[in-house]
Amino acid sequence: MPSSWQRDYGVLALLWLAATLVDRLWLHLDQAPPAWDQGDHLSRAMNYWRVLQQPNLWSAQWWTDLWKLSPTYRAPFVYLVTVPFLAWFGAGYDQATLVNSVFTGVLLLATYHLGSCLFSAQVGLWAAGLCLLSHTLALTRIDYLLDYGLTASLTVAFTCLTRWRYQPRQGWRWTIASGVALGIVFLNRPTGLLFLAVPLGWLGIEALVKQQWGRLGQLVILGVIAIGIGWPWFSTNWLTVLSSIAQANANGIVYEGEPQANTLAGWLHYARELPTTLSFPVVLAGLGCGLIALGRWLWQGRSHKPDTLSTPSTLGAWAWLLSFAGGIYVLCSLAANKDPRFIQPYLPAMALVFARLLTLGIGRWWAGLRWSTAIVATVLLLTNLFPLFPIVKGVPGQHHPYQGAPYPHEQVIATVIQQQPYQRSTIGLVANTAQINPMNVDFYGAVANFQVYGRQLAFSEKTALPDSRALDWYLTKTGDQGAYNAIEAGQQALRQLVESSPDLALHRTWQLPDGSELRLYHRRNPPITVTVSDRASGSAVALLDIILPAVVAPGKPAPVTYTWLGAWADLRDGLVLMDWVPSQSAVGNSPILWLQDHGIGLGHLYAGATPPLDTTPIKVVEQLALQPPAELPTGQYRLQVTYLNRKTGQSYPLAIPPTTITVAEQADSLPAPELDLVTQVRSLAALLPQGQLEPVFNDIGRINQYDPIQDYVPQLELMVKHRLQADPDRLDLLYTLGLVYVLQQRAQPAIATFTRLTQLDGQNPWAWAYLGLAQLYSFQPWRATAALNQAERLEPGIPEVETLRMVAAAMRLDIPTIRRIWRREQAKT
Repeated sequence: MPSSWQRDYGVLALLWLAATLVDRLWLHLDQAPPAWDQGDHLSRAMNYWRVLQQPNLWSAQWWTDLWKLSPTYRAPFVYLVTVPFLAWFGAGYDQATLVNSVFTGVLLLATYHLGSCLFSAQVGLWAAGLCLLSHTLALTRIDYLLDYGLTASLTVAFTCLTRWRYQPRQGWRWTIASGVALGIVFLNRPTGLLFLAVPLGWLGIEALVKQQWGRLGQLVILGVIAIGIGWPWFSTNWLTVLSSIAQANANGIVYEGEPQANTLAGWLHYARELPTTLSFPVVLAGLGCGLIALGRWLWQGRSHKPDTLSTPSTLGAWAWLLSFAGGIYVLCSLAANKDPRFIQPYLPAMALVFARLLTLGIGRWWAGLRWSTAIVATVLLLTNLFPLFPIVKGVPGQHHPYQGAPYPHEQVIATVIQQQPYQRSTIGLVANTAQINPMNVDFYGAVANFQVYGRQLAFSEKTALPDSRALDWYLTKTGDQGAYNAIEAGQQALRQLVESSPDLALHRTWQLPDGSELRLYHRRNPPITVTVSDRASGSAVALLDIILPAVVAPGKPAPVTYTWLGAWADLRDGLVLMDWVPSQSAVGNSPILWLQDHGIGLGHLYAGATPPLDTTPIKVVEQLALQPPAELPTGQYRLQVTYLNRKTGQSYPLAIPPTTITVAEQADSLPAPELDLVTQVRSLAALLPQGQLEPVFNDIGRINQYDPIQDYVPQLELMVKHRLQADPDRLDLLYTLGLVYVLQQRAQPAIATFTRLTQLDGQNPWAWAYLGLAQLYSFQPWRATAALNQAERLEPGIPEVETLRMVAAAMRLDIPTIRRIWRREQAKT
């Protein structure tokens, strides 16, 4: 390595060290909790850390479960890179942000090499330094967001493409590097590849025009490498990734003071904001230097000595650089939301632009101007980050660390765990401020051994009532309620229900720094109570007691209480299959029409920091609801219970107290809690044969908030599969199993299940439609087309089937079929 490069690397190391020290000092002083996006990202990083603590690299299911932790366009790369810092330094906000130091180093190196390739090593060094002075990049460095990792990876990718273009002798080396870099961009955020569309299009067209088939082949291989890196994650989540991207675009928000897209003000917005996002002194001095150089060039004419430090031609370098920055500018200007962090991937390129302008002049005066600009920009940035001058307050752009009274997130989590030490709990948030919101409560619960979760409820007024009955814990606050936007009415209704419900008691309050009060509500009679027992549990789980009404009505819920005794491990991993059979029938003489299968303690048994020994005797009291099916014949029924261990697969019938109940049409309605989630989902699965998809997935989206890890889904899978061993052709169980596989995004088992359903329920078009959907998800468009065509033959004109047929045609690149179906659907409307 040349000595000048060693010197430059030394300078870059000092720049990185200075930036890291400033960032860590700011984070050490700041006592504010993470806001919305930050809390969400931190929770996801914690989930990756948890899964990676027990890796099973040879298990395909383990990899699938890993990729499913990022089901939306928020891809997993930043979370994965954060995991080592959580493992080495502990779980926490400051520890997670250490990953930004890595991205800073990567960004400095990439910007330096980009500048060296296009202009000179001096320009590269100045560009790297100016990246550290960018106000927007500085704010992102002290935060935990995906944008900083995306900026670093995009800069690396563009640098590799630049090297590939200008160093053809090392083409294969930079082909591989570019492919890896593009794959990492995709794993940062799939839409990030759009920021490289113009440079990639340039390279492809250039190779075609010049008939450089070898170079064109390298581009193809580059793309294959990128796809290979991103495919495992994308193929697992492609449907939710695409739908979340579409939803994000549809929900673009224009905040107060921001210009609308596709207006002159919208197109000029980011240009006007450049002095703020980059650095006002840098932009001012850079433009001044550029104007002076342009005037001198015009005055002296083309005979003026050109810059000898440029490696490629000057105009070509400028065009290439601006193709990247300009492409990002256009894409971000088209978006409705003009948040400055969305456009920050172009800031390293703009830093390079202004570094080149600042270095146009040679001599002591020009050097003094550059260093004066850097010093002023540094002072301005530090003033914006720290209260260095108390007299300067309220200046736009200031982002000083919060050093007021701490917020009580950790106390809230500790209070819940203290009250329910052997359960996994979910807190329903009825507040959504930057300081108190579901995302950061969820993060602090994850830090506490994943024992408490936070979720936002009441996305509409219609769900406020069931939401107020679903959880044991709720958080409300007085004063400012935060940003609710379209769901404000639902949140207000939920808050009123929580604060006035006789079933909920105010458990504890905290005074917040803004003068408002945080209120934690707890259910007076929670559905699950877990205590250590002084009674020996024996070698098997025992159902000690059952309390239930003598008479219940079909289709109406009624209260029931079960008391279980057993070893901690057996109860924690225990499922119970509960059959209500007609008293007059012999065992196995008739199909079981009334089930109440569920996990013991609804699967919520969990102790994070100090779990009991596996053999510790535990008593679990469940206060649940049972509901006979509406079509159940009246009469007397008796209970049979089978225990199933979800880890070992061991099962055995339980000896229980003689238990009977009468089902009668005229029975009185009794107050009862909400049905358990397994029962609710099994009831929803009964709607699948009729094609009632909207209520199914609307309700599943709602109840997923009640069980943040969706543990009810694997519970239901195991119990249904156990029942199918005895009755493999039972349609309601097969439809339930198919739904379970769809919820778990397990395409191959779903295909097998729906294939079986088409054999048993072959005249139902929906069985074929679900098979086609599963095959589409598994990238089998030709097979899906056959299934969907059969659904069309059985019942022509089902809109959902027509949509799936268009998707299948698109995946087959069958344009005539798409046009034919589209025209037919348009004719109907």
